[in-house]
Amino acid sequence: MSHSSVRLLVYYGAAVAYNTPWYGVNTKIFSDVAKEAARIAANQSAFERIYLLKAWEPELEAYEVFPVFATCK
Repeated sequence: MSHSSVRLLVYYGAAVAYNTPWYGVNTKIFSDVAKEAARIAANQSAFERIYLLKAWEPELEAYEVFPVFATCK
């Protein structure tokens, strides 16, 4: 299997209770975090696609952050 067929899912669930908050001056909403992740991942070559999932209620959110930024429905 080549590395180009590998996909990464970044699952942000219970981490909200145990890590530094993601919100700040430049990150007011979770899509801001996803946009920053897309910027950081833009030049990576290990994964074919990268997804970011905010997995806590009441509003689940999912984004493709590589190769292009997009909201997943």
